[in-house]
Amino acid sequence: MPAARSPLPRHGADPGRRRVLAALLGAPVLATGGLTGCSEEQAAPAESGPIELSVFWYGGAKRAELTERVLRLYTDRNPQVGFRITWQGVDGYYDRLATQAAGGNVPDLIQVDDSMLAEYARREIVLDLTGYVADHRLDLRSLPPGLVRYGQVDGRTVGVAAGQTAAALVHNRTLLRRLGVPEPDGEMTWPEYVAWARRVTQASEGRVAGTMDASGDYRAFWHWLRGQGGELYRGRQLGFGADALVEW
Repeated sequence: MPAARSPLPRHGADPGRRRVLAALLGAPVLATGGLTGCSEEQAAPAESGPIELSVFWYGGAKRAELTERVLRLYTDRNPQVGFRITWQGVDGYYDRLATQAAGGNVPDLIQVDDSMLAEYARREIVLDLTGYVADHRLDLRSLPPGLVRYGQVDGRTVGVAAGQTAAALVHNRTLLRRLGVPEPDGEMTWPEYVAWARRVTQASEGRVAGTMDASGDYRAFWHWLRGQGGELYRGRQLGFGADALVEW
């Protein structure tokens, strides 16, 4: 289980040295577009000397290797910008980040999951990047609109998605051939998929479950909601009602 997350300090507890430049949502391996170096007191990159940005994320050794390669590439192309790097495993990451926030010492670039972004944004720990996006100093035009919205809270851009994954359906082709059931079609609707899974179970006389039970996975629920034009959250409220939850 993930480590318990320490509560964030309330707005006003931060001594105010600066707010974090950007939150990186997901694995920070594509984050070069967000490394522009600014703070609450300094709204634009310094022109008179080098800039060092602190970066903090969680993950394994492979993610760290890839991230550091990307950061070195950014420095190669922008020699005035360097990075001070810190990373660790997910356990204890948010506790450490909350401690840094309480002391007014949050790194310039941090990794924050979607479940935590709104809290950091509303307590003004992360910087409002909306103006930088509007004039393309932070150029997000190459990102799909859905990824841009992923970094927004209350209509403000406060984070940048650093990567994108896609849901996938993995099936056992050999087993399906033995059962005489066709392979699933990626264009299936949810009801069609459920009917197909029931057919697998029936063909195996109950020995094989036609699909895993994803009912407790909020990400699967989110995909399902989006497929019907819904959302998990709308502002500070849940984006779905009891009827949708019961249907899911």
